[in-house]
Amino acid sequence: MHTGIFALGQRNSVLRHIARQRVFHAGLALVLAAGCVLLACRVALRDALPSAAVVAPAFAVGALLLLAAATALALRGALDDAIDATLAIAQQALEDLKAVEPVVLDVRELSSVMDWLIVASGTSSRHVKSLADNVMMKAKEQGLRPLGVEGERVGEWVLVDFGDVVVHVMQPTARSFYDLERLWSVQAAQPESS
Repeated sequence: MHTGIFALGQRNSVLRHIARQRVFHAGLALVLAAGCVLLACRVALRDALPSAAVVAPAFAVGALLLLAAATALALRGALDDAIDATLAIAQQALEDLKAVEPVVLDVRELSSVMDWLIVASGTSSRHVKSLADNVMMKAKEQGLRPLGVEGERVGEWVLVDFGDVVVHVMQPTARSFYDLERLWSVQAAQPESS
């Protein structure tokens, strides 16, 4: 059960990440295509081609391509806004119940599974459970549901997976042992120049 939920969360997050990238690339491709069509129309008009029946539809195609590009880029912006909202909700929920040393890590360059990682501590297993429950409750109030939740029974380390935002609430001993902040902050080693 544990690995099944986590694997499903990873798969959905990867699919969202791929979709976000494809929307962005589709928008750029549409902008380029629209630019080419409009440039061809400009050349046709400059050369005073008598075929207005060709130029007018080409202008319409160019305008439609620009509209499609704007829509694709707006969708990308909407996805990013949803991620930002999820991040803000989780941070506020942790702050509301006095999480100890919450840290937000941008892991977009390190992982295709998630964009943001939040690590926070609770003072006891009850506090850890309460913090994780508050994150889920505040998210639910905003219409967000986690893809998976792990560790609720024990309360030493609770993971709340929203796909692009993953929240880890841990007791201080588990946090210092696993040291997720250091693990996810490691930069790729630079090759030595000879």
